[in-house]
Amino acid sequence: MAFIIPLIPQLVYWKAVTGKYLFYSYGDQDFHWRHPKIIEGLFYFSNGWLPYSPIMLFALVGLFFSKSIKKWKWSIMAILPVYIYIIYSWWCYRYINGLGSRPMIHLYPLLAFPLAAFIQYLGRFNLLIKTSAFALLLFFISVNLCLSIQQIEGVIWSEESNGPFTLQMLYRTQLEYNDLVVNDIEEFQPDSTRLVKVATLGEESYNDSVSAHFVSDTAAGRKYVYHTLDLEITNIFVFPYHKQVFKDAIWIKCSGDFMYPQSPGYDKHRLVLDIDKRLWEGCKIENKILGRAMDTSKIKFNLDFSKPNRWGHISFYTCIPKTMMEGDIIKLFLWNTGRNDLYMKNLKLEIFRE
Repeated sequence: MAFIIPLIPQLVYWKAVTGKYLFYSYGDQDFHWRHPKIIEGLFYFSNGWLPYSPIMLFALVGLFFSKSIKKWKWSIMAILPVYIYIIYSWWCYRYINGLGSRPMIHLYPLLAFPLAAFIQYLGRFNLLIKTSAFALLLFFISVNLCLSIQQIEGVIWSEESNGPFTLQMLYRTQLEYNDLVVNDIEEFQPDSTRLVKVATLGEESYNDSVSAHFVSDTAAGRKYVYHTLDLEITNIFVFPYHKQVFKDAIWIKCSGDFMYPQSPGYDKHRLVLDIDKRLWEGCKIENKILGRAMDTSKIKFNLDFSKPNRWGHISFYTCIPKTMMEGDIIKLFLWNTGRNDLYMKNLKLEIFRE
């Protein structure tokens, strides 16, 4: 009965606050038993277990190749799949805070046995295999240490990370403009110096608009758009796909100049390219202002970088889907999730070939 004692303060608290001794305090947050996110929870770079703790691959392999833990093996193999199913059935399988899948830490005391047994098992082989295995072990450890340092420095947010960005930033602690783009759209950016422009699909400088949403840019003698707080999504360009126009183009480039008067907090503006049912790419704007000209040795540049009241040029490339069909609608628009003020001008949609 001793295990009940630690529960008493919680039961008393629930009774005092809710009038009930047992109370489910998570509201609508619950388990999705029929749709667990096991693959995502184990292997995805958005706080997946193995990408952030690759050394545990040795532990999993050790369950099958190590006879020295025979008395532990079947217990671990019985517990492991059930535990994995339960924790990744939770509605937020990424568990947000932490580096990697933090609920898996609870199994580390058990997984330590097959991990140690497999390392011992490798000692039976020749020098080449032992050296290779030791090098792989050091690599796995270094990956975990690198990601830990990056998380501390604000270079990555593991719960919002992805494979291309993580690989591009491996063993680096300084962010560059293209790193921010890859983090947003999960796609490596091409070498722009090797691209050849095919056509400009749309361009808008707002010189002739008389809309109330446009205000005069006295410094440049042009006009730029002003988004009021009640405007969340603004369609900028709507362009149908025609193969004769696109020809051999393989990249779409979206670009524009932007300025925001105050730090946006959590809700960032995004420049979005949308091709219905084929592609959706949203590139954050705020953390890229001044990004192209920034000297990272003098400014601590991280994923939440913010520089209000300064103009900056934002652009990103994305591959044209190979499944594109005649008449598919391409949209470029601004997504103002927090409905905060933003100024923009010189929006452009272009296509390129290599």
